[in-house]
Amino acid sequence: MKAPKPIQTIEERLTDWVPEVVPGKTFLRFTKSEILLHWGHALPFLLLLASGLVLAVEGLFLQQRSALLSDFHKLTGVLLILAPPLFTVIGNTKIILYNLRLILTITPLDIEWIKAQPKHLHVPAGKFNMGQKLNSILMMLISLSLQATGVWLWLFPQGLLPRWGHTLIALGSMGLLGGHIFMATINPSTRKGFWGIIHGVVPLSYVEEHHSLQLNPEAEHHPHQEESP
Repeated sequence: MKAPKPIQTIEERLTDWVPEVVPGKTFLRFTKSEILLHWGHALPFLLLLASGLVLAVEGLFLQQRSALLSDFHKLTGVLLILAPPLFTVIGNTKIILYNLRLILTITPLDIEWIKAQPKHLHVPAGKFNMGQKLNSILMMLISLSLQATGVWLWLFPQGLLPRWGHTLIALGSMGLLGGHIFMATINPSTRKGFWGIIHGVVPLSYVEEHHSLQLNPEAEHHPHQEESP
């Protein structure tokens, strides 16, 4: 009789699922903490956007909104508020704050990167290029604005200002979100990096093409070694 296999923890299962980094072929771009933070914000945001659009249509064309969907929307909103700070605290706080500092720091090279895009010129970038920095900053502002107007609307459900503000911000986010999804999953040049936000590992050729300064420890200090993939 074979001995039963030991029960794996969630941490061990996640580690087993991550492909090994092959020197010269692949590169560890994001760690588990970064991936969990990303999806801890992205999934509630997408669910809120979808359910919010249905509620908005119901409000325009029907006399009454779905109470069940409305409760789901509110509870998912609470998750959107709580999940990012929770994952920041229980994960690798150092690397998350490091990423935030990188995103909020605009360098002369970032300006050169923006100027080079219409001319299709190559300018080296670090862990985040200027496009990704702008996307992250705008998405943070949009998310915080939706959270604030969402709480306001929850407290004052008959208020027109919080309702229209909440709706218009949500509609405005769709263009930014659509561009982000396009670059991550469809655009041939950048979709190679999509798996980085799934299991962390990307082709080395992608990093060399789009984030070459991330390979230079003198250009950017990466605390990846402090956490396994």
